[in-house]
Amino acid sequence: MLAIGRALVGRPALVLLDEPSMGLAPKVVEEIFALVRELHLKERVSFVLAEQNAAGALAVADSAYVLENGRVVASGPASAIRGRDDVQELYLGRSSGARTNLRIRKESAVSAADVKSTNR
Repeated sequence: MLAIGRALVGRPALVLLDEPSMGLAPKVVEEIFALVRELHLKERVSFVLAEQNAAGALAVADSAYVLENGRVVASGPASAIRGRDDVQELYLGRSSGARTNLRIRKESAVSAADVKSTNR
């Protein structure tokens, strides 16, 4: 929380958080994600989360990008990403154990140009 507070002192429009839940107790993780969502809604601060806790990040995100081996393999509204069977199986703990990665489909792979165009 202190790191987030320090980042907000300069009243930024965008804050990058790298693994904000790493090593924290589950209750503190819930508080961090709730704070991120609240700051976004009330203070209009945008956040980029680099996070392995997919369930927590997708619960507070508006949009999401799923990376595998440095490549975007899925992108879109967080609710749509959260609802995908393959994402649920691999990242949200609803696994049969059969898959080891997302199938990279032409329609879900995103280029750097696509990412730039969504940020305008």
